[in-house]
Amino acid sequence: MINEVLHAEILMALGEAFEKGNPPIDVMVDFAKSGVNPQLVLHCLEHAIYERRIRVDLYRRCLPDHPMIPETRDVLVEFADWFKRSS
Repeated sequence: MINEVLHAEILMALGEAFEKGNPPIDVMVDFAKSGVNPQLVLHCLEHAIYERRIRVDLYRRCLPDHPMIPETRDVLVEFADWFKRSS
């Protein structure tokens, strides 16, 4: 289990990288310098995307060594009809 303070710091750094157009690997390298496993940072990124805290374009690949591309179309809105309950 991850320390809540560390988790918040990683999310903040990933959010800043996203806003600046920097790739997640920059955050992974920065945290690795202080002993944090890069896989933990990647896990936090995946979790943040899943929770929609970081809104990347889900129609394009999100690779650690490439800048994250902001969402232009919301997949939940586009595919909402697939999940409607029929009456």
